[in-house]
Amino acid sequence: IQRALTACSGGANNAPFWTSELLIPASFYKLTNTLVYVADHVKIRGEGAYLTKLVMAHGFQKDILRTKNYNDVLAQGYINYGQYDGFVRIEDIAFIYANSAGVPENVSNVHIGICYPQEGNTIRNVFLQSGGYGIRCFNGGNGAPAAFRDVVTGANIAGICVEPAPGESACGGHVSIIGVTGDCFTSPNTNCLVKFVNYV
Repeated sequence: IQRALTACSGGANNAPFWTSELLIPASFYKLTNTLVYVADHVKIRGEGAYLTKLVMAHGFQKDILRTKNYNDVLAQGYINYGQYDGFVRIEDIAFIYANSAGVPENVSNVHIGICYPQEGNTIRNVFLQSGGYGIRCFNGGNGAPAAFRDVVTGANIAGICVEPAPGESACGGHVSIIGVTGDCFTSPNTNCLVKFVNYV
């Protein structure tokens, strides 16, 4: 899957596009590492949240999917001008953390990590199970709402979290949330469906 994502976006050197959409067919996919992709270039879609399942295997403490900008911001500890995710498009997929005998794992990891989404973005019809964060978004939308629609999530910290990027004390931007539901599968009473951190 990582090789396909890299090929779609032309690799790290902005080579010509191979395609601008990656269809992950209906199946159960075992992951052992974080998938990283260039959000501006690639739409990721499955064939339904109960048919296309990306599952982080038991024992691997990794995020499931990160945009390249989100990944870079975490690595450098701050956000640079221009590190914005335009056209984030993810739909019809389940992102799941495997658990051992019903004991929650990956209680601080992220299903989907994005950074300052811009115009033309949407994350919709996704199912997010276990983990720490369902969708973790550094800052709100930049010029257009960060759009989350029809998301089902159960996470240890927050189903959807909008927070400042590393090195920033507050965040803002537009956010649109429609039809988000979830269950709390873990014991802390700090769990929440939607969380805004120092949001202006």
